[in-house]
Amino acid sequence: MENASKALIMAGTLLIAILTIAALVYAINYWDIIPESQAEAKRMRQITEFNQQYESYNKSVLLGTDVLSVVGKSINNNEYQYTEDNYAIDIQFKLIKQIKNTTITYKLNSETETYEVGREYSGAKMEVNKTYSTITDKKFLQDELLKGSKESVAGIRTEVPPNSYKIEYSMYIDFKRKVFTCEEIKYNKVTGRVELMVFKEIKATLYEEY
Repeated sequence: MENASKALIMAGTLLIAILTIAALVYAINYWDIIPESQAEAKRMRQITEFNQQYESYNKSVLLGTDVLSVVGKSINNNEYQYTEDNYAIDIQFKLIKQIKNTTITYKLNSETETYEVGREYSGAKMEVNKTYSTITDKKFLQDELLKGSKESVAGIRTEVPPNSYKIEYSMYIDFKRKVFTCEEIKYNKVTGRVELMVFKEIKATLYEEY
């Protein structure tokens, strides 16, 4: 009887030791997992916040001003923040009607006291039905399209003596009035970030049908 009691005590002690060790192992693994989980949660949150900057342009109807904005974001991202292919973002768009720099001349007719209006088109023109890309056409988009982003919508007025004046509109202004739709958005399989958005012009302006 006494031996049986000692055996039970030894078995109980051994069981407690095993449970204690198991609890310690679990606790160690648990506390190792927490930092990993927190890091993963932070990474996913950063991806979500990053993608939201671009997903806000995933619309069926948006203006050229919006397309210019996301084009600028893409160029800035590719040039200053990420150089690896998995982090590059390509914004593509296609026009169905040509845009160009426009100069409107108002010449006063002294007999009728009214202005005669003339239009001239000059400067770089963007091709229709061509896919422009912030990766392959970056220099052109920077030099010819985005440079007028701070220009007044009213254009630049210049007096032409003796009785005339002209107003010059960059093709940026023509572009920003156009209406686009987002046809595609694609995510990188490695990073989970937006890597491609495709836009297509659907109208010259909100008030004009093609």
